[in-house]
Amino acid sequence: MRAGAVIVCPGHDRSTLYADRIAAADLSICTLQMLRVRPARPVALDAAVMSDLSLGRYDGFADLPEAAALKARLAVEEKAALAAGVHLIVVRSADGSLVVGDSHVYGEAPAPFASEKFDALILAEMDRVLDLGPWSVAERWTGSYVASQSEVVWTDAPEQNVRIAMVTGGTGASTGFALGEEVVASLGS
Repeated sequence: MRAGAVIVCPGHDRSTLYADRIAAADLSICTLQMLRVRPARPVALDAAVMSDLSLGRYDGFADLPEAAALKARLAVEEKAALAAGVHLIVVRSADGSLVVGDSHVYGEAPAPFASEKFDALILAEMDRVLDLGPWSVAERWTGSYVASQSEVVWTDAPEQNVRIAMVTGGTGASTGFALGEEVVASLGS
């Protein structure tokens, strides 16, 4: 194949294309677990729901001076959830089911097996925050992404008209299109 420009978006693959360049970035793999929950009765949920575990996790909240007391309390009361990287995000799908998540485990490779304990922690947090009544789990899944302790996006230009782009902060679905625009613009015309 021939191309005037190439953008490499390897997801969590750190060993195929430009492995030496990616290895220098000191990235790890985050494996997460999520669930699809079906409430027995319809739920009016027009916005995403998050909990105090989320406020203690995401830098935009967690870095505020006001969050210090919350993080200290969570460290005492929610040790198991914090150890599993659990925080709550619940979003209603068009079919009325709820996408519920998630956990975060960091390592050198995706975790091959889901943890029932992590699902139980996520679902317990959902029950603590939302009064859904009876519900059932319709689906469970794991995902993985490349993660950095210091950057939310990692890009590199290993050759002329070649770019590597990776979202490293767990926000790929939210920021991927904007990153794509920036990377394409960096190639010029």
